[in-house]
Amino acid sequence: MWIAALCLSYAVAAAEPEIKPGVELHYRGTVARVERDRSTQAAGKSFDLSVLVTGDGPDGTDYYWLLDERGQGAFGWAERFGKWSQNAAGQTPEIEGPALLYDYGKGKHVVALPAPKLPLGEPSDNGERKKPEIGAKWTADGLESEILRTQSIDGRTAWVVEVRNQFGVQRRVWVDQASGVVLQEEDRVFMDQGTEYRLALELADVEFLEPTALAARQASFTALVQLHGKLKRAPRTIDEKLTPAQLKLLAANLPATRTAVEGAATKLLAAAERDLKQQAGRTSAIDKVTAEQMGRKPSAFELAGLDGAALRADELSGAVTVLHFWDYRDEPLKEPYGQVGYLEFLYDKHKEKGLKLFGVAVDGRFQQPAGAKGAAVGVRKLKNFMNLSYPILFDGGELVREFGDPRLQGVELPLFVVVGPDGKIVHYKVGHYPVDREAGLKQLDSVVTGLLATEEKAEEKEEAKR
Repeated sequence: MWIAALCLSYAVAAAEPEIKPGVELHYRGTVARVERDRSTQAAGKSFDLSVLVTGDGPDGTDYYWLLDERGQGAFGWAERFGKWSQNAAGQTPEIEGPALLYDYGKGKHVVALPAPKLPLGEPSDNGERKKPEIGAKWTADGLESEILRTQSIDGRTAWVVEVRNQFGVQRRVWVDQASGVVLQEEDRVFMDQGTEYRLALELADVEFLEPTALAARQASFTALVQLHGKLKRAPRTIDEKLTPAQLKLLAANLPATRTAVEGAATKLLAAAERDLKQQAGRTSAIDKVTAEQMGRKPSAFELAGLDGAALRADELSGAVTVLHFWDYRDEPLKEPYGQVGYLEFLYDKHKEKGLKLFGVAVDGRFQQPAGAKGAAVGVRKLKNFMNLSYPILFDGGELVREFGDPRLQGVELPLFVVVGPDGKIVHYKVGHYPVDREAGLKQLDSVVTGLLATEEKAEEKEEAKR
């Protein structure tokens, strides 16, 4: 990713690291799992991080950053750049800074990357820091730091700083004595219920941009950040999918952004254009399937499931029914778990009012007697793990095709289908719902609540006639 930029900066690649406007620091790093014997596995992820200093003063430092990650998991293009700041105390607004997305198999974990400057020593009463020396200790943000020794790194003298919390050493940082720039760092990272990983990064190159080149680089970043702002996308959003409104905004703003962006950042725009083409195509296909399904009465079917659960098509009439198509496997089990926890909340809230809710475990192994038993065991483990009370049906793929399998359009499950008391589909949703902290799946809850209220009024009228 950095080839173009490094070719342009070849003559100054050996520049001394420093923090001042026009300096761009290029880091490379890895993330690897740590075994119980403290040995480290081969890296599951590698990355390149570019940090451009745009301002530095008594109040802090401002940066733009650009990230390229490879290996197990990765953020989409919209989460691989940004604007960042570091105050005089060295603190940064965490969610604005660069971060990796690590897929450890059962889930994904956001790994924040450190800032390129580490203030050393305890601040004095006037705000100035004491001169660093071996043995100096200080506390910041609940972490205790100590300068252990000095060490030579590529001809530069570095302070070796150990950072601890109540559980022990959390990171070790090699800081350039002359500039305060981080030359190397090793962090302990915990994910997957306490499994330890090792984040390591090192300064690979330093580039000093002349005023004209700096202005052009800043213009590139400004255009990217403005584009991201128009999309109103929260930082570190794991789901790469854009909403129809975001896709429309992206299509409208890409041409102007393209003219302002240069260098390595052009690869981000290429990724954005690919996303736009692919996601817009999938969205159009899903919209077509949704239109075909809405108002339709499902054809005859009969399905069995876990613990005697069963459902026939004719049983959809006379009740409000939610069908949740997902794989319901216990492994690999990844958040947000198909949103089954929120479905359980919805079911518990409305079941006394007559709501029927069925999870439909979609797994091709249910088509084969030899594989059906193993698939059922996985469903049971998932149900027990999530403490689900609603019934779960087994589908080898036939029923989800009846309801317009989104996977045929390149879109992953889950699929939510709501059938009204007349036996017709009244709501169709592919993918996860936005989550409301108070109401859970607010959109689905609103649909169900409205249908149940209408059904209750209809029953009251019938009762009054009698």
